[in-house]
Amino acid sequence: VNKIAISFEESRKFFPKAKIVLCGCPSRVPQEPYDKEKIVKNFGLRPGKTTFLVCGGSQGSQRINNSFLETLPLLRKIFDLQVIHITGQRDFEILKKKYEELQIPYFLSPFLEEMDQAYAVADLAIARAGAVTVTEVALFAVPTVFVPYPLAGGHQKNNAMILTEAGTAVMIEEKDLT
Repeated sequence: VNKIAISFEESRKFFPKAKIVLCGCPSRVPQEPYDKEKIVKNFGLRPGKTTFLVCGGSQGSQRINNSFLETLPLLRKIFDLQVIHITGQRDFEILKKKYEELQIPYFLSPFLEEMDQAYAVADLAIARAGAVTVTEVALFAVPTVFVPYPLAGGHQKNNAMILTEAGTAVMIEEKDLT
């Protein structure tokens, strides 16, 4: 190849310097201030609550979904919270029942096209660490707990380390997720 496009500065070390073009990662860049109150209401939630965003990538993550639900009783003791949870298709119905049982305000969807809206109102995200997710939580300045997908050759762990080392995120490997 003549040129190699990279998303992160940290990727330079893997390629011949003369071929590298640092172009970033295609993402939803905030163009103007978001009306957070309106967005929260569009999700069927209430302004003024701490909003958690949970997303396990485009297919969802059963491990993240289940671990987060196990943690909710503790979190609700600490926060007046509500949740935007992108579940993946497989877990949607099960999670819907569990949220209704817990009586925690929530917006649930198997997949969400308008992730920029979710990032705009999230106070904290729990997410996989794909390149687009890492880029977008940084652009929207969302503090994040990354749980990298463990079976992708380690690239999600490397992605998460970029923001972890910058002090804007923490990383929990899936094997340590409880």
